[in-house]
Amino acid sequence: MKHHRSILKLILFTTFLSLIFTACGKKSSSAPAPFSKLTWDSSYDEMVELEGKESKSYDSIYNGTTYAYDGKYLNHDGSIKYMYDDKENLACISWEYTAKSPEDLKKVYDELFKTLTDQYGKSGYQSGNNTNMGNVWYRKEGNIILSAVTTKNINAILCSYLNPSVSSPEND
Repeated sequence: MKHHRSILKLILFTTFLSLIFTACGKKSSSAPAPFSKLTWDSSYDEMVELEGKESKSYDSIYNGTTYAYDGKYLNHDGSIKYMYDDKENLACISWEYTAKSPEDLKKVYDELFKTLTDQYGKSGYQSGNNTNMGNVWYRKEGNIILSAVTTKNINAILCSYLNPSVSSPEND
């Protein structure tokens, strides 16, 4: 019996050590956006490893570069955008959807709004405008902005997860 306890202690100790060593060097932060596996610590190289070599890029509103990839979210085809700042830090991860009609836009917006509300509660800001809808969830992990615009020529939704470093508090 004493021999079995020694073996059990050795197994538990070995398991404990292996967990410690495998956890070392891994990023502790989780992905902030449900449509990407990247974290705020992810580099350009990690983005390319995950998504592939970028085919579309342009200036970011954060003085860096935005990289766009095709990406699905909630079974809707859209585009995932990774926006880096001037120091090559990931500042924002967004999912953009172009709707076929104002009705489609409203349906998808309502679906996203319900998903976010179920997960984060009531938004801290709501635009209340039918042609330019918008909500913001103010969080210490980074704000989430859901916005939609409908015009004669475009019906688009943008769901953005912001790095805490570029998020503003609710009362700003």
